[in-house]
Amino acid sequence: MAAIDWELDLAGDRRCDSPGHCALYGAYPLMDQSCCLIVSSHLVKSMETTSSNAMELEGFKRCQSDLISHGLSVRSITTDRHLSVGKYIREEWADVCHYYDAWHIVKGEDCRLSTEPGNKEPAGNWIKAIINHLWYSINHTDVSDEHEARWRQLLPHMRDDHRTKLDAWLSQELSSKRLINDLRKAGVQNTAELESFHKQLNHFAPNMVGFSYHGINSRLRLAGMYHNENATRSFKFDRLGNQQYVMARSKNNKLTQTAKRKKVNPTYASVALLNGSSGNTRGNYCEVPGFITRHSPEELRIPAQL
Repeated sequence: MAAIDWELDLAGDRRCDSPGHCALYGAYPLMDQSCCLIVSSHLVKSMETTSSNAMELEGFKRCQSDLISHGLSVRSITTDRHLSVGKYIREEWADVCHYYDAWHIVKGEDCRLSTEPGNKEPAGNWIKAIINHLWYSINHTDVSDEHEARWRQLLPHMRDDHRTKLDAWLSQELSSKRLINDLRKAGVQNTAELESFHKQLNHFAPNMVGFSYHGINSRLRLAGMYHNENATRSFKFDRLGNQQYVMARSKNNKLTQTAKRKKVNPTYASVALLNGSSGNTRGNYCEVPGFITRHSPEELRIPAQL
């Protein structure tokens, strides 16, 4: 692997092999947000920890050991709102700035407001406006103190300006201690690119198919190699030098189409490394850009029965 001589701004999030709280395997990748490369990833089995929920912290610890063993300097890390990971970084990795992903904060608040039994008239009509204001409070300033200040402007506005009679649960939820603390740690960086890698991982290891430990571990490594090889693809132009676009639909609104710049076709040099067409393949598995977790050819070879 080429030497990394800059401070890393990482993003980390767990990807389970099945939805819910009974996952058997949990993959934890770390991505450098400046170049969108996977620098480390580990697979954890639930039987190695006390529960499925504890796999995220164990995977984070193993990735941290990779970073320390390679002497890499980390400036910041962005994760979801996992309490154990937040506590571990606060106590064991205090010199690293820890931020929460804004999308996870907004999504968690939206789920809580939508599932509470008191979200009926008139407070229920405010849920969309509350979520929009939460996005505005986080994304329109880089200062964490201003996140809280902007957010606290919401309750007086709802009480006084519109004379809305708020339920006790709504007032308590909007000013909860955990939400305020998470707003203070919300950063401008996010885990969007890492979520895109999780989507790519579904092509290598679909959730609807059961794999053995070695089978899903091999697919996790191959997905990381493929992603790092094609993470910095350039955009595609026609013969006249005009930018090419492709139409895409949003998950929330299937009727709306947006034009996105089209990228060049992906390459598969990592497959050539596995097939041995590059000559001495024994030392080439660690030469994929950014990937620091070392693996032998036997670990990356997927048996047919898996």
